[in-house]
Amino acid sequence: MRDGFAARTWLPCLGLGALVALWLASDAGVAGPAAADEVVRALLAGAALFAISGYALAKLFLPESLAPWRAVFVLPLGACACGMALTLLGFAAVPFKLALALTLAAGVGSAAYAWRRTPSGPAPIDRRQLLSLAAAVAMIAAIALIPTFRSGFATVTGTGSDAHQVAGAATFIQHNYPSGRDVAYPIDEVRAIWNSKFPIFYPLAGTATLSGLEPWEAMMSLCALLLALTALGVFVFTRLTLGGGAGIAALAMALAVLDQQVFHVAVHPYYNQLWGLMTLPFSIVLGHAWVEDRSPKTFALLALVTGIGIFAYPLMLPFPLVAVAGFWVASGGSVDPRQLWRGWRSLLWLVPLGALLFLPLRGVVQKVRDGAEVLVGGEELQNWGGDLFVYPPFAEFFALPDMAIAGPLGAALVVGLAGWLLWRLPRRLGLPLLVVLGGALVTAGWFTTLDNGQYFYYKLLSFSGVLIVPAAAVALTRVPWRPLAALALAGLSAGAVYGAREEIRVSFDQLQRETIELREWSKQLPGGASVRIDTRDQLWRAYMLSDRPLGSPWPIETFPHVTRSFGGDYSLTEATQMPPDAIGGPVFENEDLRLWRLGKFPGKGKLPDTTSRRLEPIAADQGVE
Repeated sequence: MRDGFAARTWLPCLGLGALVALWLASDAGVAGPAAADEVVRALLAGAALFAISGYALAKLFLPESLAPWRAVFVLPLGACACGMALTLLGFAAVPFKLALALTLAAGVGSAAYAWRRTPSGPAPIDRRQLLSLAAAVAMIAAIALIPTFRSGFATVTGTGSDAHQVAGAATFIQHNYPSGRDVAYPIDEVRAIWNSKFPIFYPLAGTATLSGLEPWEAMMSLCALLLALTALGVFVFTRLTLGGGAGIAALAMALAVLDQQVFHVAVHPYYNQLWGLMTLPFSIVLGHAWVEDRSPKTFALLALVTGIGIFAYPLMLPFPLVAVAGFWVASGGSVDPRQLWRGWRSLLWLVPLGALLFLPLRGVVQKVRDGAEVLVGGEELQNWGGDLFVYPPFAEFFALPDMAIAGPLGAALVVGLAGWLLWRLPRRLGLPLLVVLGGALVTAGWFTTLDNGQYFYYKLLSFSGVLIVPAAAVALTRVPWRPLAALALAGLSAGAVYGAREEIRVSFDQLQRETIELREWSKQLPGGASVRIDTRDQLWRAYMLSDRPLGSPWPIETFPHVTRSFGGDYSLTEATQMPPDAIGGPVFENEDLRLWRLGKFPGKGKLPDTTSRRLEPIAADQGVE
């Protein structure tokens, strides 16, 4: 298959995209490439890990219908494969660095075998188009990294309050058995509610190790890479499932991932949801390919990609499940469970695999069960609000700004165009997608009628928007009056850029230099000295002081937290505070923080020191992921 390269279309659009990226960077106040060293190291490490892990799968397992797009599938398949391989090795008690070396060695060996032993297959897409596509997704990754470049160093940006837990989990599994406990690290165990997420924590740990960075330093670069892979997934979904041309598919992928609420997932970051978004379009493309060819190899890829998506974000399960089931039923397929059994020899791999994945699978079952109880059991939603306190504007999920009446009307038009296109597709293809997306929109609308339903509303619409926006873009190319279609596409493009700009403007450091400096302060304190954290902001500060016994009079109990303690050897305060039991001036200070030595509290003597290196669990660790 040859998908021709039109320089008159691709090159001007890439040039315009580069100008937009530069304008966004300038508008955000990026002064220079101060963070480039860490960013490039992390991006190269992540891309190399994924490429080595995914090449053989793309070469050996992709069906003939997808073979021309092999280069597009290498990195996303590798992301899923390395996560699964490292998880299996981790639960098999293989030390992390050895497991990483084995995964890379297996990837190199299988890639060499695939390169030498398999036929070339159908002609790939035009190399110039592939290079242009790579340039486009690189620009998307660069836009996602604008907040990092504005900071001038590798840090964590945005407001995603789980970020310190993700970085801590990746650090923990670099040194420990995945389900173990060790108080020597910033997070002393991976929360039970996150038992399903080891396959996405391990790629972050691997990227950090290969780049020589810590997980919190590599996180935003990996999120930018995942957003770029999401864009690739939207591209192949638009080309192969929706039937759009190469040019409109490239535009659609940019619209879908720069959409404000999807872009929000990457820059804040909502790490597990980002993995779910990345796998979703690939799951649908692979699901349709499997229904068409019924190949075990295609099913293996479908199971891998969809499985990682479900491990990462169990609540995205209905999207690929209903879509692929619809493809299957519409094609006249039937399921015979007996075909899954190949005799007692099947137990030789089923039993070990099930044992190694017991905890992740249990986490998926628990999360799906909890979600089902919310939907049909009448469970209260107060545990599912997360850090969302409002319902984000409907228009912002569909590459449009929130503008009074115009925003909702424009979003309704986008949804209508997408529905029109899906209705015009062959029934076995369009009808299942129409059912999935229509059901998601109706369910999201139902959640707006409930108290604390914003979490489900947000997740349903972000997963829907990444599929609806490309469908609307393709629909516009089939509108008879071309000037109107061009104007509408230009409006969507402007809306997506505006949305990305709005997210960049509010995505500042949640991990500041002053907080990172706490590590250096801690190294200079006496051995075993404890610290009482007297600040309201504690998550990253406790993370950086985790080599000390810690406590706080007001621990943040919505996360695993430091113990409650009214005493300690030292006190950490904001620059404007002074603890009443401090002795003398601050021992250390910077622009934001001060560390004081503690003595006797006036009238009460020395306050009791109940600090500990062990984090206290959440009283009811359920609900939000």
